[in-house]
Amino acid sequence: MGNMDGKAVEELSTTECHQWYKKFMTECPSGQLTLYEFKQFFGLKNLSPAANKYVEQMFETFDFNKDGYINFMEYVAALSLVLKGKVDQKLRWYFKLYDVDGNGCIDRGELLNIIK
Repeated sequence: MGNMDGKAVEELSTTECHQWYKKFMTECPSGQLTLYEFKQFFGLKNLSPAANKYVEQMFETFDFNKDGYINFMEYVAALSLVLKGKVDQKLRWYFKLYDVDGNGCIDRGELLNIIK
């Protein structure tokens, strides 16, 4: 899922999109969410090192254009995937999340990280 899968995003109502935009811009007036703001936005505080690494991987996976920020479109795509995505879309995302080196395979080390 290197790009934003339009299927889940297309299923959003105008009202939902407007509510998400209002919340996003209230919490992040710059329109770009940093990793720190991402953690604040979702109330992720005092995380263990393992949980922190997982959150960082989530952030990087949702940052589709790899610019170090999550913009509103990436935010909508991420929420849409999590809340409304089909099983195969979610599985592709989880695979990408756990394929840390991005080589298209989950190697032994990555598999051990999943199990931990």
